Amino acid sequence: MKNKGIVFKLTFCILAISVVFFFIVGNHNSKKIRSIFKGNLRVSAENLSHSTLNKIESIIKSVEKIPQQMALSLDDSSYSKEDLLLLLRKTVEKNPEIYGSTIAFEPYMFDADSLYFAPYYYKNKSEIKFTYIGNESYKYFLWDWYKIPKEKNEPMWSEPYFDEGGGNIIMATYSVPFYRDGENGRELMGIVTADISLEWLQEMVSSIKVAETGYAFLLSKKGTMIMHPKKELVMNSTVFSLADKFNRPDILKVWQRMTKGETDFISMKHLITGKDTWLFYAPLPSNGWSLGVVFPKEELLAGINRLRIDLRLFGAAGMVVLFLVILFIARSITKPIRKLSIAAEEMAKGNMDIVIPKIKSNDEVGKLARSFDYMERSIKLHIQQIEYISKLPGENPNPVFRVGKNGQVLYANSAATKNLNDWNLNVGSTLPSEFNEPITDSMQSEESKTLEINHGGRILNFELMPVAESGYINIYGKDITEIKIAEKQLEKITAERKHMENEVKMATLVQEGFLPEAPPDIQGYQFSAKTIPAKFVGGDFFDFILLDEKTLGMVLGDVSGKGVSAALYMAKLMSDFRYVSFINSDPSAVISQINYILSNRTRRGMFATAVFILLDIKNRKLKLCNAGHHSLIILRNQKEFHEVGKAGGIPLGIQGNASYSQEEIELQSGDIALLYSDGGLEPVNEQNEQYGMKRLQAALLESKNNTAEKILENLELSINAFTGNATPFDDMTFLVFKVG
Repeated sequence: MKNKGIVFKLTFCILAISVVFFFIVGNHNSKKIRSIFKGNLRVSAENLSHSTLNKIESIIKSVEKIPQQMALSLDDSSYSKEDLLLLLRKTVEKNPEIYGSTIAFEPYMFDADSLYFAPYYYKNKSEIKFTYIGNESYKYFLWDWYKIPKEKNEPMWSEPYFDEGGGNIIMATYSVPFYRDGENGRELMGIVTADISLEWLQEMVSSIKVAETGYAFLLSKKGTMIMHPKKELVMNSTVFSLADKFNRPDILKVWQRMTKGETDFISMKHLITGKDTWLFYAPLPSNGWSLGVVFPKEELLAGINRLRIDLRLFGAAGMVVLFLVILFIARSITKPIRKLSIAAEEMAKGNMDIVIPKIKSNDEVGKLARSFDYMERSIKLHIQQIEYISKLPGENPNPVFRVGKNGQVLYANSAATKNLNDWNLNVGSTLPSEFNEPITDSMQSEESKTLEINHGGRILNFELMPVAESGYINIYGKDITEIKIAEKQLEKITAERKHMENEVKMATLVQEGFLPEAPPDIQGYQFSAKTIPAKFVGGDFFDFILLDEKTLGMVLGDVSGKGVSAALYMAKLMSDFRYVSFINSDPSAVISQINYILSNRTRRGMFATAVFILLDIKNRKLKLCNAGHHSLIILRNQKEFHEVGKAGGIPLGIQGNASYSQEEIELQSGDIALLYSDGGLEPVNEQNEQYGMKRLQAALLESKNNTAEKILENLELSINAFTGNATPFDDMTFLVFKVG
């Protein structure tokens, strides 16, 4: 480098620094873009997967509720064969998400002469088909959907299976045991099921498309491949056998985490193709199945890789252009120096007649050819010019100008004189009067000020930056018209959203207006009730109906479904109960009449469960009729729990001529009676555990010495502490009264 010329050194240094800088910035941007892309992809994957899981979960939850209510109505109940067949047919007919349903009895339990009794209704295209599924070739009590719930004594989902002899399709079954009181205590009567065909699930999962080859798949809790684009893998392989087949111990660990219900976003090699992919997986809370979404890295990063190649090509082209520009500038700078060098060599040889090249420029090279006196003055002037010009960004595309304390213009760049030509921003001119007060304030406080001015239909923002020691102010302008328009649009959107929220809140207040404002005030009793909807408006309801001075009617019910439709159905149902109970207050008569009304009015499969209570205030006697709802719990002597109304009839609105019975009980001093909806038992925590009857009774027992109102507060606190941040899926309603 010592013997190289100025042109080479200048070109080499600038070019080398530019290449290194471009490489560092390009590499950093590439990594940053990939990191941001992966982060955004994970968020998109989570939103996509959770959206699909929520859709599946809502359908599964609605399916679970139907056999649960059927099992509840069958407990300790006596149904004829015709009643059971009608109940099953109505259930399958009015619930589009259910493929089939059966009530499978224990051997010889329904008929002492029949080993099998399991009537089964199912859908075949647009028709409702019927068959009996029990025979020597299909012993249903040996199948998992019957045997495992029986052994574990709890409702559960089966593994997916091909139901040969039943529905003859691939399905999953939700099974709920039901019981009766026997000589040796509670004994199993049979299993109520709801079957869902996996065809709708296949459509929902296969609808998830990612680029060209990305896809989604669904695993059962035991690792069976329920849904996959390769049909030959569905129901024929487990993920563990596939990991062994392809010798992939690394992917085996992923399958194990999926079947354990974990959630993650990982990078891995594709099981079959071996290509790099991302995998996001998350569990389905109801039954432990796991949804996985495969994202092909090569396809998703293709655009980024193309961009990286384009940037490198543009960078290489830019380096070539930069090299040529640097070479041209360097040569133009060194050319006069070379001429002076030649002249100096001639003068050193004694040739004093040599003509000194005329340098027209006023830079250092031109000044070198003149006298030291002239050169000294020129250098001083040049330094002053550089110091002055460096403080004035004349090339700024926004208007920039400098003014003195009196507001007179000292300098204005070309953008200011061009865009603000009506202000006549010449040196010595005065700014518009809008600047007077801000200039004075800025100079006195020695702090920056801002000013907005509407000029020619555009909104300009000016920042005044004082230079107190020099006695002037630099003013920088910026067009903020687009920003202001965006702010107004945002304000409009915010106002519209707030209006919508207010409308929903108003709907909630209207629904609350349907419910009693306060419980009745009756000497010798304490009453309290509360409903907490899962959405803004819900389908649970309760009411206190004071029929006369001696008689009080109480009702609590649960309408199938959620949202506004359930709330409107609930409002009409409450009106029906008040009307009917004033005509004939006998509980069985009230329930029968309401059932008849709803059966003729119900559309699209809606029904309701309810309990109606008639309280003899003076004699402390209680009559109760249950229509497919949970029984009344009575805490007596502060330690004993009694259930009233277990032998409930079918839900309201299913069978118009159904018959209902009623029970009667004498209340004792100190009794605490509690009615509740499904939401009081079924809240689920983040570990997918249900709150359940034991916890409900424990919370009631802990509050036995409190007022009725305080008992409800403690029940709600207990449930909230149990569920934590888990999302509620059902309305929650309680009605409690305490005998003095």
